[in-house]
Amino acid sequence: KEYLRSIEERIKISELSKVYGDKILEFYGWFDAKLEKHHKKDIDEFHKLNKQYQAMLEQENSSK
Repeated sequence: KEYLRSIEERIKISELSKVYGDKILEFYGWFDAKLEKHHKKDIDEFHKLNKQYQAMLEQENSSK
């Protein structure tokens, strides 16, 4: 508090938080891309199995 009272200019928290938020979004975009690349084989297998599961559910529901 003492520091904030001693400075002549006002710090705009909204500007500071926007810069920080932009950096966080940029990091998570980069990190997500790295994870997807690293786990591509597993993700592809998951999507394949999920499609099979959805098809089974549709078939089961249509036979009722």
